Amino acid sequence: MTENLLFRVSSDNPAVLFEVYDLNQEAELLLEYSVPPVPGMATWQSTGDSALPPQIVLRASRGDFVSPIGDWYLEVVPRDGTAS
Repeated sequence: MTENLLFRVSSDNPAVLFEVYDLNQEAELLLEYSVPPVPGMATWQSTGDSALPPQIVLRASRGDFVSPIGDWYLEVVPRDGTAS
């Protein structure tokens, strides 16, 4: 079963940070703007575990986005390949 988490960003900030904590196994964090991510094709992704949690930092100064305002979809996929 795939669960996408929706985060609405309502203010114009120069950076946006997405992190996942309390993992009990290695996992991949997938992120897309405006649409749910597709494993293997997500624009932004990060792998981590309980010792080094996955995180994605987006910055306007790097050209990651023009404005962070809008809907961001996250999915956490365990490294065993099953979506959660």
